[in-house]
Amino acid sequence: MRFPDNAGCAPIASPYGSPTRYDGSSRRTGGGPGSTHGGIDLTLAEGTPLLAVAAGTVFGHGTGGMMEGHYLWLLHLPQRSGLPFAFLTKYQHLAVRPTLPHGQEGSLGQEVARSGLTGTVGGHYGAAGYPHLHMTVRTILSDKVASTTSLESFSIVRDTIQVDPLVLYVPSLRVPEEAEDLPPERKKVVASYVDSKGSVQPPLARTVWPVACDLVR
Repeated sequence: MRFPDNAGCAPIASPYGSPTRYDGSSRRTGGGPGSTHGGIDLTLAEGTPLLAVAAGTVFGHGTGGMMEGHYLWLLHLPQRSGLPFAFLTKYQHLAVRPTLPHGQEGSLGQEVARSGLTGTVGGHYGAAGYPHLHMTVRTILSDKVASTTSLESFSIVRDTIQVDPLVLYVPSLRVPEEAEDLPPERKKVVASYVDSKGSVQPPLARTVWPVACDLVR
């Protein structure tokens, strides 16, 4: 993942599939849920505005335990996002539990939550915790898209597949699985983003980085 030269964006502190945390420690220790990373981490100051990476709707929110904290799920269907596949994004370690109602629509780049350190205090990161965003992306199986609006008939674990969040920024993908077979030059992705003035860059982008990027002179 690269960012434009004129954009100061929060970099990835721990990428998808990494066996280590941002501080270099192994994910096999310290009470983590697994040996490799299931999303991407961005180290952020508490209270940093978090943005919808694509147009979508609120799917759910809650409070988990250690390594999860307050979280928010957003649902991104093709008719809203403009992308050819349906997916969910999950934002973890939020400062406060969101109060957005289920089904509320959100536009590309809209603020949906604030970063925090919930779910990190008292574990591997000690009493100080670790303020950051952990973002997970799960694509929805094609035969399950119609049932995503009903929590009673849809299971995130059963009806979705976890993928590298960076596939959202690869242009012209019909399905995320295509990313594995891309030639090296197409894997050098430049992120689209919201600048400090609130404008999407480039203007026709359908996905943006989950935090705004400062303009660099």
